[in-house]
Amino acid sequence: MELHVSDYEILEEIGSGSFGKVMKVRHKTKGALYAWKEVFYGTMDEKEKTMLVNEVNLLRELRHPNIIRYYDRIIDKSCSKIYIIMELCDGGDLGMLIKKCKDAGKRVDEEVVWKILAQMCLALHECHKHTPKILHRDIKPRNIFLNSHKIAKLGDFGLARTLDDHSFARTCLGTPFYQSPEQIKDEPYDERSDVWSLGCVIYELCTLTPPFNATSLPQLNQKICESPIAPLNPLHYSKELFAVISGMMEKSVQRRWTIERILAYPSVQLRVKEIKVSHQTTLLIRKEEELKMREERIRQKEEYLKKREEELSIWEETLKMKEDSMRRRDTIFMSEEKSHQEKDLDDNEDEIKQEEKRQRKVPAIDIFIQLLYAYGDVQKPLPETAYTLMEYVFDYIRDEARKLRVLEDARQEQIKEEDILYLAKKDKKKYLRCLELLEMNQLVGRVARQRSGKEKDVIKQSGVNE
Repeated sequence: MELHVSDYEILEEIGSGSFGKVMKVRHKTKGALYAWKEVFYGTMDEKEKTMLVNEVNLLRELRHPNIIRYYDRIIDKSCSKIYIIMELCDGGDLGMLIKKCKDAGKRVDEEVVWKILAQMCLALHECHKHTPKILHRDIKPRNIFLNSHKIAKLGDFGLARTLDDHSFARTCLGTPFYQSPEQIKDEPYDERSDVWSLGCVIYELCTLTPPFNATSLPQLNQKICESPIAPLNPLHYSKELFAVISGMMEKSVQRRWTIERILAYPSVQLRVKEIKVSHQTTLLIRKEEELKMREERIRQKEEYLKKREEELSIWEETLKMKEDSMRRRDTIFMSEEKSHQEKDLDDNEDEIKQEEKRQRKVPAIDIFIQLLYAYGDVQKPLPETAYTLMEYVFDYIRDEARKLRVLEDARQEQIKEEDILYLAKKDKKKYLRCLELLEMNQLVGRVARQRSGKEKDVIKQSGVNE
């Protein structure tokens, strides 16, 4: 995945030099802290650019607990800058430690010096045995860093050398104090040049001042190439430590100690074993912490899954309740639908029965009317059949009259004459039908009076006014 400058949040500046700035940054997504070195390559030629990129790529292959780890690089072509993402050491560097002790009038304990020496020898051994061999070429107090656990780490592998020319203006920053005699003489040099520079740093940790000082660069170069180093204070530092430093700062390359010889020295070997044990302990503690974090993540995941399972169970129960509710509603709906259907069937049956009844009444009415006209004079006695049919005629007249009435008053039970006049204006068919019923009612009334011998108005019984 390609990195971008926008992926990081700049927290503060923790260093600067001729190469550019070193910033403390935080990855916005991961939250991890890093240091990035900001290098301007706009004034470099193609050869220097290629050397810079190749060197950074080579440094990414180094994996050692005493070497600053390089993670990646970001190239910003818009402003001709390269950002080198590397491990953050928030304990400062040896230059800061030396200055702090000097200002406070204190010294660095010999045991601390031995441990730093052993750790830096392990770091250089990792570089020198690498294929191809890596030479640091710029070992100085400012390039040896301390993390929060006071573990020394070597950084800035020759980047300043790659970027800068060997001019006096740039060497005033401090690098010339740690150059080997062969570098000053412009002679070919190998990994033992790094051993010399490390010897100078270790010597300065003990004395809080570089092994060689001068007021000009020529004088400094002459002292480095010709003058012996002053002995350490025997009250504070042992002869063994001074012997190792002397072997590292042997002016003859052939007689100068190698990293392998330093690591084989008993006092250094003892510290290396302690460092390895400490490193193994740190790895075990880190692994234990990782296991605890992993267990915690598993526990959190289990809790999440359990919570999710409970939510799903509740959801499932809710769905079941909804299904039951819908099933009950369907049952009620089906019941109501069936009830409506049964009611509709009953209504239809009632209508059919009424229609059948009406159909039965119509022939009865026709027979009744035919009997009336057959006898002509209604004053003569009618056969008993006519009186039986008369009841059907009453019902028929009543039903038909109710169908024709004007529903202005819901309590109205009879058709009045003014209603008939109203129907004459509104509906001619209903008007004619109403007259027909009135005429029929008169005939029935006469028969009824004949039978009962009383002057009884049939219109009141049928619900129709004459």
